[in-house]
Amino acid sequence: MFELFTLFENESVLTINQFHHDWLDTFFYYLCKSWVWIPLYIYVIWQLMTTYGVKKGIIAIAFLSTTVGVQDYLCNKIVKPTVERARPFRNEEIHHKLHFAKELGITETKMHETRSDFGFYSAHAGNFAALTFFLLLALPRHRTLNTVFILSSVLIGFARIYLCLHYPTDVLTGFIIGSILAYTFHKTFQFVIR
Repeated sequence: MFELFTLFENESVLTINQFHHDWLDTFFYYLCKSWVWIPLYIYVIWQLMTTYGVKKGIIAIAFLSTTVGVQDYLCNKIVKPTVERARPFRNEEIHHKLHFAKELGITETKMHETRSDFGFYSAHAGNFAALTFFLLLALPRHRTLNTVFILSSVLIGFARIYLCLHYPTDVLTGFIIGSILAYTFHKTFQFVIR
């Protein structure tokens, strides 16, 4: 059963990775960079402040930031070092079949020199899911903003697999954990602002 699961994971990465193009490499690489999202984050802050007022808006921003911070800490400091699951680009069975975006700088010789050795679960997917789900609950009437975040979350998850940095279950687990944390923190936020 485990062999079948591993085969599925490997084949999923290979299938998604086979659609590589230089422009997609660049697009997905930069899509995963935090600074790209700064204008949207500023807009979210503005929306929270105008929707809830200054005092409650600041509290909303604090809860949103805490949600993403807790998710990131849980993933990078607790789960990844505990599980120690290698990233797909380190998988000896499929490494030679993968295409790597030149922006990542992953070559045969640099394969073992990246800063993070482990991939389970995806912090990018978890952080974006936490952000997205919190906003869905906190700003339910902002359909366009919520749609942008839902689509962005899906694109981020896809990008992490496309770039050979995560398996599909890494991304799916990130989505689930990020959403659970967002729900929990949003419920606490609602209790606090009553």
